[in-house]
Amino acid sequence: MTGASVRAPDAARRRRGPGARRGLPISLRLSALFAALFLVGLLVSSGVAYLQLGRTIRSGIDASLVAASEEIIEDMPQATDADERQVGSVTSTEVESQILDRNGDVLDSSTDELAGRPLLTDAQVSRVIRGEELFTDSSLADEPTRVLATPVTGDEDAAILVVAAELDPLEEFRRAYLEAALPLMGIAVILAGLAGWLLSRRALRPVAQMTRDADEIGETNLQHRLAMPRSEDELGRLATTLNAMLDRLEQAVQRERDFTADASHELRTPLAILRAELEVALDRTTDDAVRDSLRSALEECRRLEGLTDDLLLIARAEADQHGGRVPVDLGDLSDRVLGRFHTVAAQRNITLTRTGEAVVSGDPRALERALSNLVDNALRSVAEDGHVDIHVEATDATVLWSVHDDGTGVTDAAAHQLLDRFARAEQAHPGGAGLGLAIVAAVSKLHHGDVQLENSQGRGLRVTIRLPNR
Repeated sequence: MTGASVRAPDAARRRRGPGARRGLPISLRLSALFAALFLVGLLVSSGVAYLQLGRTIRSGIDASLVAASEEIIEDMPQATDADERQVGSVTSTEVESQILDRNGDVLDSSTDELAGRPLLTDAQVSRVIRGEELFTDSSLADEPTRVLATPVTGDEDAAILVVAAELDPLEEFRRAYLEAALPLMGIAVILAGLAGWLLSRRALRPVAQMTRDADEIGETNLQHRLAMPRSEDELGRLATTLNAMLDRLEQAVQRERDFTADASHELRTPLAILRAELEVALDRTTDDAVRDSLRSALEECRRLEGLTDDLLLIARAEADQHGGRVPVDLGDLSDRVLGRFHTVAAQRNITLTRTGEAVVSGDPRALERALSNLVDNALRSVAEDGHVDIHVEATDATVLWSVHDDGTGVTDAAAHQLLDRFARAEQAHPGGAGLGLAIVAAVSKLHHGDVQLENSQGRGLRVTIRLPNR
């Protein structure tokens, strides 16, 4: 059957509400944050190293140009060329040179390619003529080139010595650095994320254990406590605080149960006396108006007695107190309950049926009370000419004891609340107190079972008590 399905042990989960969202685990978020921060650190440090090493190589090329310029000036006017230079441990490209006059025209050069093309602009020529040594970037054969221009003295024609070296070492370094750094950075970030995930998982393992422990704590086992972490850190203090809170909750719930049980027990005697006095007064009076009032008071007294018995049964079930376990034939018990409701069902032409057989070990009075509540609720829900069926089915491990009606059913929202105390569906009969299904859930817990609701709005409600088959 399709529709809402609710089990009694899932009450805590049901209260989380439909708006609850499941986010990414904290371990994944922490690992992602750790990897992102690590990536930012790598980018910054790699960028600084990239720039610093580039400046170092450029400074080495500049030093090579200065040495070449000094060598050429010493040998002038015969020499206009220099040998290869070492830039750190890397051999630079060949240093080329030009001699320019005061107008910037080429007087001599180390190669034919430089013979007709000065490497300096007119503005740069003017600056060098004024005695300024100039470093600048240019291009030679479409290759980036580093240029040093030095003023020359003692020669009437020559005015400027220009030496140039290709920036191949710098470009090769940049290319090699990026080819090596980028894959390594990717691997490092992945490893950092994995390490962050493993560390966060290890750090949050006590939280996961506390979550599992807390999920197992319910109304009937409040004596359970959260596992204490080995370390005396924030998680250890959290577990201690939560356990102390559970101690207070257990004491408060126990006080409530004791009060309910004691109050219900103490009310039974005065209510019985009150009912007896009302019955005596009803027998002795002949006034019709007084008799009607006494009948109404007697009916309310019976309702109070029933409510008191229900509360006492729930309190005993929650305290795991029962009237003794004996073999119970669920088929015979179902027949007895249906017999009590036969007259009420016949008045509305409702068909009562029972199928299946099984025997369980349990408290017969509690089981009979639970089934009576289910049948009473079913009769309240079905219309005339309706049908209520009790079905018993035994498997190797469990016994399924269900009551199904073909009434209007309930809304899905109401189905999630029917197992709570004093909860009533919108379709419920106005005379109910809202304890019927709460008693069924309490009796099922008392017998180490649970309750399942299968709701098909407009096609009835099936309530199944699942009991251990032993």
